[in-house]
Amino acid sequence: SYHIDRAPSDAACAWTRHGKRFVGAVEKGNILACQFHPELSGAWGRELISRWLAC
Repeated sequence: SYHIDRAPSDAACAWTRHGKRFVGAVEKGNILACQFHPELSGAWGRELISRWLAC
């Protein structure tokens, strides 16, 4: 799977571990990228998608 293993110094990052530690999500300004499927993440994922669509 594609991933980044170093956090950009000017972005907010969420880290995770699956075999090794990597950045699971990055936010910078109005850009948010994630290395997971929010639609499969239950209520939390639905809320995240709702917030994206509200922007």
